[in-house]
Amino acid sequence: MQIYIDPQNGKHRAAGSLTDPFHSVSDASINAGDQVYIKRGSIIKQELFLIGGTPESPVTYSSYGQGFKPVINPSIDASSPEAWEKEKQLSRSLSIWRYKEILTSEVCNIVFNDHIKGLLSRTGNLRWDQSELVESDEWYYDNLGNSMRGQPERWPDFGKGQLYLVSSENPGMQNQRIEIVVWGKRNAINAQSHCIIEDLCVEKSGVHGFSATKASNITLRNCDFRFIGGAVFDLSARIRLGNAVEFWDGASDCVVEHCTFTDIYDSGVTHQGGLQSSLMAERLYFRNNLFIRCGLAAYEWRGPSSRDVYFENNTCLEAGGAFTMQGQKFMRKTEQGCFPCSFIMIWLLEKPIAANEIYCHIRHNYFGDVGLAGQAIAITVDPSYFSQFDLNQNTYGCYDKYKNQKAIAIIGNHHFAKDLFDQYRQMTGFDQDSSLINLVL
Repeated sequence: MQIYIDPQNGKHRAAGSLTDPFHSVSDASINAGDQVYIKRGSIIKQELFLIGGTPESPVTYSSYGQGFKPVINPSIDASSPEAWEKEKQLSRSLSIWRYKEILTSEVCNIVFNDHIKGLLSRTGNLRWDQSELVESDEWYYDNLGNSMRGQPERWPDFGKGQLYLVSSENPGMQNQRIEIVVWGKRNAINAQSHCIIEDLCVEKSGVHGFSATKASNITLRNCDFRFIGGAVFDLSARIRLGNAVEFWDGASDCVVEHCTFTDIYDSGVTHQGGLQSSLMAERLYFRNNLFIRCGLAAYEWRGPSSRDVYFENNTCLEAGGAFTMQGQKFMRKTEQGCFPCSFIMIWLLEKPIAANEIYCHIRHNYFGDVGLAGQAIAITVDPSYFSQFDLNQNTYGCYDKYKNQKAIAIIGNHHFAKDLFDQYRQMTGFDQDSSLINLVL
């Protein structure tokens, strides 16, 4: 059955036809084999839960009509000047402004002037104490870190958090659009197994963009992920989190292809889970995607384990970025210490597989120059497992101006700069048929 969704003009009670569409996905009774179409040019201001089908009859979620891809954007619009009140004068040119409206979810990020023609979008910079607010666009929220405790609606101070922002004038006057990215329901899209998701845009989710738990037979195709993450993971350690696509506690036979990932706090794509609870991540395919400014990695291989995961024919550019660096210059924190930004991160292997099996294949990718903020490859697993990670036939771009100032790869405590590429290959066995090219400014 074909089911049509029009978030602007649809009705909660409708036939679900092209001429009588539903208002939201949750209005429809969805069964295996159904095709659900969301109208292009629409913006959905809430998280989605996508019902799956069966191995033989997956449910397809796609788009119809004209205009931009349907956008799932659960952020809060804070563009009105009336929503801001001056709290404190910092200097002749800067003041701290307080957001006056009630925030029923923890603030994770602020995005300014996105989708405004002629203006560059930018993010605010989180500061961990109100006393640290000094520069324009720095912000502080006085209930940081509470959402990781779970069931935030039971907090004694639920809905009482205050957001403070540094600006030269009323933020609503200085900016044409302000979006407060919040924790919400953690993920912009939660999906069950056996579904195809295509032609959607997911943006401004405070924790993750897409998540599926113990999933199988999921395809993500031609989707865009933008401004994902920034939520506080550990307040005392000053660590944040947020991945665009996360397969949790195992996944099998899933594909992510022809998608774009831009301004992601942590990783573009990843599989991970609990040591005791996680199933095997196997036969996952991340291919023909574009990754730009992913903070921790474009692809984060993370334990407990995996088998036959493929990261192939992807383009990875600008590791790190202003969002994840938050005004800092180099290292950024994780729960395992400080790491530079990278394109490939391989760490936390906890459940070894058979010696004749392969954890993952990383092949035929283009890794652009990462500047001084990071390296293309970061690997912390024990060298005894290197033969089970297939890195080969990749292309590494490097500007000559950096010479020995940056590492192309960090393997344990070994840093391999551009002129040590052959030594990196000899020590690890990786990238035997890969190439290193000089880029010209």
